Amino acid sequence: MSRNDCDYIIDLLGDWHPVTAKRMFGGFALYKQEQVFALILHDTLYFKVDDSNRTDYEAAGSEPF
Repeated sequence: MSRNDCDYIIDLLGDWHPVTAKRMFGGFALYKQEQVFALILHDTLYFKVDDSNRTDYEAAGSEPF
């Protein structure tokens, strides 16, 4: 994944700005207010999930990492 591809994903999250990205594990970690909320690895976007939002992701058809 290139930095340009990462920037495109950040642009898609425009309503959620400011979102920043840093290189991590050969991909990018996405941050909102210094908290990691997602990873981009091998052209796939993975969101951080916990018990407070797991059912929302499952209802949307998402699968665990």
